[in-house]
Amino acid sequence: MAGYFVCQGRMPGPPGLPTVRAFQRAQGVVALDWLRRRTGWA
Repeated sequence: MAGYFVCQGRMPGPPGLPTVRAFQRAQGVVALDWLRRRTGWA
């Protein structure tokens, strides 16, 4: 899920949904933070 949100957040915004990429980037950051804490990866 983290990878999906990070990758999708880097793509151009689709027509009619100008804020979706910012949302996906933000969710990717949160998911990566959770993954780092959960696995102990730094």
